[in-house]
Amino acid sequence: EAEKCPDMCSLTPGLVDCPDETAGLLIECRGATREILDERIASAVAALKHSGIHALKPSTHRGCPKPETLDNFPFRFEARESNVFWDMRKGLIPKVGAQRARGTSMLIEDVACPVDKLADMSVD
Repeated sequence: EAEKCPDMCSLTPGLVDCPDETAGLLIECRGATREILDERIASAVAALKHSGIHALKPSTHRGCPKPETLDNFPFRFEARESNVFWDMRKGLIPKVGAQRARGTSMLIEDVACPVDKLADMSVD
């Protein structure tokens, strides 16, 4: 679905033609000042880098070869840009729910954790 949104494609390099099993991670950081916000973003990025998780693993089939580091996915500060991601997230629940098999349930949870535990949560 995300690759049908031109704004999402322009903000997310390598999105078009990604395999179906590609997952996304939406991280929100807040801070009372820009300095505090920048520190929290740096902590989140450091935790993800420490986890060893790849931004996108090169695919042996279809596309997705472009981004290889988290540096290609900067945090967004402009409301117009960040709203693209939040609007996509809001639209996922009905779309995912419509795909489930009849008689099954759907459980979608947002999670929060301390930044120093983020890397542990990102590893399967």
